[in-house]
Formats: sequence, structure tokens, C-alpha cells
Amino acid sequence: MDFVNNAHELRDRFGLKQGQFFHNPHKKNLWWELDGNFFGFGDLLGEDVFRIQSLLAANEVFQGWNQHHGTEFQQSPYPQIRIRHDDITYNIDLRAEAEEEI
Repeated sequence: MDFVNNAHELRDRFGLKQGQFFHNPHKKNLWWELDGNFFGFGDLLGEDVFRIQSLLAANEVFQGWNQHHGTEFQQSPYPQIRIRHDDITYNIDLRAEAEEEI
């Protein structure tokens, strides 16, 4: 997975640490993406989710993709979480949305 050139700036902006790991995360083993640009990976706490949401501009979308045991391969074709400035959506709802579009 190639990271965008300013990956460290995006991690700093959202208060995330590369490879962060927590005993009891809200979401585990995610590749972090902002508007199609990957900028890091690690677990997210609930407080991370709300902080990210509060820092997003109206047109930005943060997504967390679940990696398969340290690889670039994703366990689902849908993100585990999608965060917008006014909405947080999880994998089960993202799958349902995609199925409705078919």
C-alpha cells in the first residue's frame, strides 16, 4: 500500500500514530484513507472516531479498511468505517447500501 506524500501531516492532523495498537479498540487493524489517499494504519479508539469527525471538512471522507493480518489484502470490499463531518457509517450498513444499489 502506497501512502500519500503528506501522510505524516494527515496523521498529525487527526491525532493518529502510525501502527497504533490498543487492547480494546473501537476498530482494529485499519488502513486509513482520506478521499482515496492512504496515509497510515492502526487501531482506532472511539475518541479517535469522534475527533476525526470533528476535524473533517464538509467534502472530506475518512475510511478505515480492515487489513488481513498485516497484508494489503482487505477482508471486505467495503470499509469497516466511513466518517464524514456529519455521519459515521459502519461496514454492515455500507454493505446494505451497496446491495440496494444493485
